[in-house]
Amino acid sequence: MDEKIKKNINKILNNNKRWPIILEGVDATEFSKATIIPATLPSSQLGVINDINGLVKPGWVVSVEENKDNKTNLLVISGIDKIEMGEQRKFRNLLDSKSLNGYALPDNLQIALTIDMGNREKVNAEILSLSIYYKAE
Repeated sequence: MDEKIKKNINKILNNNKRWPIILEGVDATEFSKATIIPATLPSSQLGVINDINGLVKPGWVVSVEENKDNKTNLLVISGIDKIEMGEQRKFRNLLDSKSLNGYALPDNLQIALTIDMGNREKVNAEILSLSIYYKAE
């Protein structure tokens, strides 16, 4: 990713802490300090579960919580355009309220979703409406 695109993305992230951002044409691996999860992650591994032994958190939630005191706490959902539009809705609450099954994630968490160049039409309209959109050109 060239420096101009990096600057633009950093500016968007810094100026829009509350809103998720969809990044077209940006690979998730560009974010070395981010917690990255694939969009293909099964719903059963997405949320926090309260069972008899207490809260059971998936590894990515633990990673996000470990970064709660850092200036940068970025979660990247990689390849949302690779799953069916109906399945994309499993991320709705995460994008809208930064929570899962009623469990609130850190306030400083920022969320980015990556898609391949030219795949905007493969993103669910509801997911688009909850996000800022950036096309890397």
